[in-house]
Amino acid sequence: MAPKQLILGVAAGVLLLIAFIFYVVAQADESYGVLRGFEGAGLWSGTLPGNCQGDDVCHKIKAARAFFIMATIAAFIGALLLLYIVFRPHPKVMYYAAIAMALVSFLFGLIGWAIGVSVHIVDDRKMGAASALGLIGYIFSLIALVLAFVIGKYDSM
Repeated sequence: MAPKQLILGVAAGVLLLIAFIFYVVAQADESYGVLRGFEGAGLWSGTLPGNCQGDDVCHKIKAARAFFIMATIAAFIGALLLLYIVFRPHPKVMYYAAIAMALVSFLFGLIGWAIGVSVHIVDDRKMGAASALGLIGYIFSLIALVLAFVIGKYDSM
């Protein structure tokens, strides 16, 4: 494996692992939207009914949860795939799977973050630490995606 490909692959894998950690913390923290002097609200704070029955906020929170969960899983799998293909001989399909996981992590992280912000950042609420971590997580996923594409450029040489 070329040294450039090794460095880029490790960097992309580590960035996706960091995005994975940020996604987990963004979901666990209850400061997605913060109102001065009051407790914040998170994606998992409070319970939601099994059937939202026309409640738009309920549907949005469930959608944000689902997209963040899928982004978190994709970031972890993508990181494992990227680190595997850097250190072991691999079929080309594993490289494409790693790119797909990085892309899913980025897109679903972006969608989950945007839906969560649309629910929790209303009126006088400000963006809290959890939403900032979700934002940083999907930015790291984007950088990892770009690095994964660059690995393919060096793979063909």
